[in-house]
Amino acid sequence: LCNKVENNFISFANDDTIETIATIVSDNETEFMNAVEVLNKKGGIIYIDTPVITLKNNHIVRINWDFPGGIIGIKQENGEYPRLDFTYKYLKRDFSGIEINDSNKFLRYIIIEHVPYDGISIYGENNTLDHVISRYNYGTGFAIYTNNNMLNYCYSYRNCDFDLASSSSLANIA
Repeated sequence: LCNKVENNFISFANDDTIETIATIVSDNETEFMNAVEVLNKKGGIIYIDTPVITLKNNHIVRINWDFPGGIIGIKQENGEYPRLDFTYKYLKRDFSGIEINDSNKFLRYIIIEHVPYDGISIYGENNTLDHVISRYNYGTGFAIYTNNNMLNYCYSYRNCDFDLASSSSLANIA
């Protein structure tokens, strides 16, 4: 369980730290998706240090497996945080932008936008979203289907649908 994410240092209940997988400094969609694949295989941190990554190929960013890790955006020169722009030009397919399917994951300081369905869907437990914005999505901003997930300073606006949590789940919102 991720206890704290502060100043790019991640601490867990057993005091382990995790390594950096990559720092993405370009808008290269393939580079980003390759880093997500490594995240799923062994855990770690992906830093995004570019204003926007446009995912043109209808990629779903699936964060799977029970290895601790996640994605952290680095504040840009214009004062904004990085955006993952899914450019929902293909509305025939309903898919979430980011799916968190397991536990002990985090997203921090990132903007998710223009997804054909839900911006972020959480199916695992003990995940943390911190300073995440989900906007301009065709579905909802956040869809949370399990218990024990934490949202700190997260915002969802100008989406077409709103579904913060299903009736059987509870999200801790600060």
